[in-house]
Amino acid sequence: MPAGPATRRPPAPRSLLIPYKVAPAVRARDADALMRALTPLVTPHAGSIRGAHKFALYKVAEAELEDGDAAIRWAVELARRDEPIAKQFAAQLCALHADAFGKRPAEVLGVLQVCAEDENWEVRETAAAVLSRLLVRQPAAFLVVLRSWAASRSANRRRAAVVAVKLAARIIPEHAEALLDLLEPLASDSDEYVRRNFGAFAVGDGLLRAAPAPTLRRLARWAKAPDEWTRWNVASAFCAAEARRHREEALPILRKLAADLRPRVTRAVVRALVNLAAADRAGVLRAVGAWGEDAPRRAVASALKARLLGRST
Repeated sequence: MPAGPATRRPPAPRSLLIPYKVAPAVRARDADALMRALTPLVTPHAGSIRGAHKFALYKVAEAELEDGDAAIRWAVELARRDEPIAKQFAAQLCALHADAFGKRPAEVLGVLQVCAEDENWEVRETAAAVLSRLLVRQPAAFLVVLRSWAASRSANRRRAAVVAVKLAARIIPEHAEALLDLLEPLASDSDEYVRRNFGAFAVGDGLLRAAPAPTLRRLARWAKAPDEWTRWNVASAFCAAEARRHREEALPILRKLAADLRPRVTRAVVRALVNLAAADRAGVLRAVGAWGEDAPRRAVASALKARLLGRST
């Protein structure tokens, strides 16, 4: 008898990605039972569970926890636990029940602050991502929240605000001016954890992509500031791939920065020019070649040529 056509097994429902005891534990809001059920899925390197498992867990919560007040109360309990996945789940409950913020702002912000300060990097990332979702859902309220975080003494909270703005910008580009206002005090932030996420990431890959016109205007304004880190961040914003689409606007700003005698700013300018040259090598070399009116700009032009020819300066 000839073999029939091969049949493909349908994909497993998402609920099968996690142990069957998870749903009852979520339904009962039993944190101990939930952690026991998730223990087999915890990875040794991060102390959390994989992304597919998290997504399945969050879908269970969406189906089983309809009472926002009860969910936020449970989130407060979960955030007090040691397990990273408990804190991540707590933060996600705040996103799933965003409307509960109006009734329980202190509890929601308390959960997110705990997560933003956690020693586990995945928990900190979750806090920033949830803040971005809440910013999208309730811009007026969370612009106020994030302004307070941007002014915090905690670098973790300041960095969370930066990342939240980056993630939200592509969804609410109409709020770009307010988002840039929020970031402005952090342009001069010298903390490495904040800086690594500011120029090329939040501004270059985030706001410049989502709302180029107001972002370019703001970068031109920031380039006039005397502060070293602000100027470094402006140059770094043009190190993002998105900046290659805005070479004509970027080059005059970088020309202004190229006169800066501080090596940190100069190196950032050269990196930005190398990035722009990836899209228009001849045009960038031609433009920078006309910057030879003073020694600092001549040095930048020389460094750029050396980099493009593969020689270190």
